[in-house]
Amino acid sequence: MGFEANMNAAENFAGGVSAYFDINVGRFFAIGVKAAHSRAFSDFKFFPEINVYEAAALFRWYFMMRGHTGFFVQAEAGGHIASMQIEGGVDTRPVFSGGLSGGYRWAYRQFYVEPYVRAGYPYIAAAGILLGVRHAR
Repeated sequence: MGFEANMNAAENFAGGVSAYFDINVGRFFAIGVKAAHSRAFSDFKFFPEINVYEAAALFRWYFMMRGHTGFFVQAEAGGHIASMQIEGGVDTRPVFSGGLSGGYRWAYRQFYVEPYVRAGYPYIAAAGILLGVRHAR
């Protein structure tokens, strides 16, 4: 689970929550899925309230030779639905989304912390932190 601040457009900043599930594949890679929700508030005269619901598949590479901890690069591809309040109702638009992120995973026993940054389409930039539990056999 994590928290994120992102910029979905040049004028709108948003904050949200996300949930990730990944499984290690080989010694340095992981694949998984993520779901996120973020909400933007702006000057209601010009930019209405915006909710973004995002789902994506991910591929992660731990490239510093420390197994599944340390620095990583992650590619994501999926989609999101932006729900905007407009005059007379709500407008929803599904959109493809994709991007790259990078960060660092600190592990302590079965717990981990991951600060990260990401950039892609259609969001411009984001930074966040994930807190999680590892399950090992």
